[in-house]
Order: sequence, then structure tokens, then C-alpha cells
Amino acid sequence: METPSGLYVECPNCGRVPHRVIRGRISSGEEIVLDGVVKCLRCGFTRRETYRERALRTVPLIVSYKESSERTSLELSPSEVVRVRDRFDVEQGKVEVTSIEVEGRRVVEAVAQGIDAVWSKLVDRVEVKFSINKGRKTLSYSLEVPPDEEFEVGALVKFGKERCVIHRLKTTRGLLKEGGATASEIRRVYCRGIRSRRPSRGSRRPRR
Repeated sequence: METPSGLYVECPNCGRVPHRVIRGRISSGEEIVLDGVVKCLRCGFTRRETYRERALRTVPLIVSYKESSERTSLELSPSEVVRVRDRFDVEQGKVEVTSIEVEGRRVVEAVAQGIDAVWSKLVDRVEVKFSINKGRKTLSYSLEVPPDEEFEVGALVKFGKERCVIHRLKTTRGLLKEGGATASEIRRVYCRGIRSRRPSRGSRRPRR
């Protein structure tokens, strides 16, 4: 079990509840025991403490990718704080929290004990769409790649027998005619098809 990144416990210095776990060791059985160092998010008071809690709580998790969604679950400490944009490793891959439901309301953070459901999206792969111009027709393809994979203007791309050169990148920063961008930034890749060379009818193989 991984050490939680945050806990809702009262600070003896200022009374504030949210704390960040700097480091610690966690063990579980009938109850969860966390022995570690925590820091108050309000006053910065840092101390070593041992916390004991009930066993893990199963929280429903909805994982979205493209147009589909899949239901699974997270095993969390009851006092663990979950926030939008937190990331977890689950069976489907690495996911990022997009929404949290508590008593029918959507919130940006909550303690696991009170969470009804967590919505997330896969972030360990993204779909990059390509448009390949071949004279009067345009072909469409797509690739699933890691979000940090880079594509550059002028690079050669192959889709089976189709070969093309990237000449523009539509990204979150605008339209790029030079340079490159990561897959997570790209909205569409525009390419020009490359014609394969064919030998002329009158050509002959050289004699040996």
C-alpha cells in the first residue's frame, strides 16, 4: 500500500485540518497505521506523528478513454484526501481524477470516507489524429501513443504502405509550421503523401 499524499488531521499549532505527508511508513491489517512526518498546509508546522485508522475503503472509480467508460474501484485510506488532477495507477493504466462526487455534488477535493464516486481519464496514452493530403483526396489515420511522445514538422510517418511527411501541427498553442510538440498538446497532424518511385516501362535490370 502506498503512503497517502495528504491527510485531514488537526494541527496542534493553528488548528487547521489539511496536512501534507512528507514521508512515512504505512502498515495495514484490521487497521491502518501511518508512522511519518506531516506538514500543515496553513502554518507550515511540521511534526512526526503516528495515525491509526480503520481498514481501507473501496471507492467506485469511473475510467474514461475516448468515447467509452469503464467502472472499477480504488482502495483508499478513509482519511486520505483525493483531489481533482490527482493520479492513480489502476488495472487500466495511469488515470487522472477529473471529478469527485460527494452526496450528489461535484467537488474538487474530498476525504475518501465521504466520497460516493470518482471520475477519471486515462493519461498514459493519447490518440493522435492525422490527415494525409494526396492530391485530390485526404486520408485519415490515428495512432495511440504515450502523451510525451514528440512529433516534428518535416518528420516522416508511415501507416502501412502509406508514407508521408508532417508539414503542420495543430496544437493547444496554435498552428505550428516548424518545430514540434508532444502528443498531449497535439489536436491534429497534417501531412503530405509521398509518392513511391516506380521503374519506367523501358527500364531493364543491369546484366551481370
